[in-house]
Amino acid sequence: MLAIHDVVKDYEAVMTSAAHLRRLFPHGTWPEGLTLEQNLIELGWRQHEFQRRTSFAYTTALPTRSMNSYLLWHTFRVKNR
Repeated sequence: MLAIHDVVKDYEAVMTSAAHLRRLFPHGTWPEGLTLEQNLIELGWRQHEFQRRTSFAYTTALPTRSMNSYLLWHTFRVKNR
């Protein structure tokens, strides 16, 4: 389960994919201005949702790679808000 202890890897995945996200969502500004602290808050909320079984995510990553696949969940979540 994706959780707050994944904050560094998650933040890296989001920030290194920012250009791709801007192409997917040209009218949005996310993740512009996202800080590590704000990402921790977001992950805490998502962890709570996972525990309540009101949300889900698939995360796959090689031990030496970032969690870019996590962005698939964010993409789904943002598009369906």
